[in-house]
Parts: sequence; structure tokens; C-alpha cells
Amino acid sequence: MVASAFGIAGRRQDLKPSVKVSWGDRNFRTVIKSDAPGMDIENPSFDQTFSFPITAGMVPGPPVRIALLDKEAETGAIEVSIEEVLAAANFAVEKKFDVGNGAQILAGVVSSHPILEDDMAIHLMNIRLRNSVCSERRRDVKRHSRGYH
Repeated sequence: MVASAFGIAGRRQDLKPSVKVSWGDRNFRTVIKSDAPGMDIENPSFDQTFSFPITAGMVPGPPVRIALLDKEAETGAIEVSIEEVLAAANFAVEKKFDVGNGAQILAGVVSSHPILEDDMAIHLMNIRLRNSVCSERRRDVKRHSRGYH
């Protein structure tokens, strides 16, 4: 989940922020925001969720990469390992990540349930961009997990 970005530096009229999420060969991107009346372009809200199925054979795997972009240029990024997600409480790493240059991204990487070595069922890995991260995560995981278990 990617909820918001904070502290984006630059001229308001020139900023065009978005967030790109990558895992292996899978790439997702939020809408590109632009300055408009009522828009806080230096602290934009995205409120987007990206989901993809994973199986035990895909773990361990590459980290989930969350990057802040201005137009097409990357201005900062962080990586969250799948192992970190699976070891976390509720299989969720949710926080404000420092991505450099004073900017932060409020995001979460969530597994719908633990992936065991002998477990070949398909589970969802959710990457959500939402302001109400914790409550939205619980609702989304329940909704998505019904169709994949």
C-alpha cells in the first residue's frame, strides 16, 4: 500500500510526483499528481493498492522496491525484503519510509498469510498506498484472501 508522500522538495508548479512499486519483473505505478487548487503537491495522497499472487517457490525472492518519482526521474527509494514482511507482526511492514532528500512515503507491504515451504497455495502480497493504512489493510486482506485460498 502506498498512502502518501511527504516533504517533496521543488517548485510546486514543476512537481509531478508518483510512486513506483517493483517486485522482480512486476512493476506498478501510481497516478502522476500535479499542482492544482486544493492539492498539497509537496505531500500528495495516492490511496492505491497493488496486489500480486505469490507461492512458496517464489520465496525467498527479490525485495519489494518502493520509489518516489518526479516525472520520470527517481528521487529516492527503499527496499523491503519478503523475509522481513513474513517475520513482521500480522505479516505487515507499514510505516513512513525515508527515501532521501527529506522525503518520506507512507506505505505498507503485506502478505495475506504466512507462506510455508511446503505450502503451494497462492497467496496475495499487497502493496497499498492508503492514508488509513492499518484499517484498510485488514479489510483488503480479508476481501482478497477469500478468492485465493
